Amino acid sequence: MQIGLFHQMWATPNIEDREFFAQMIADVQLAETLGFESCSFGEHHFRRMSM
Repeated sequence: MQIGLFHQMWATPNIEDREFFAQMIADVQLAETLGFESCSFGEHHFRRMSM
């Protein structure tokens, strides 16, 4: 069975863009380490969540 990661790319208002993207890259690297077959991202590309 092949399992992939889908990342919505929603950032909270209290995080800097640089830190958000660093965390997103870390998520993808962890998924690869855990054996996920693919990664895809939401079509909106980047969105800040309101809290």
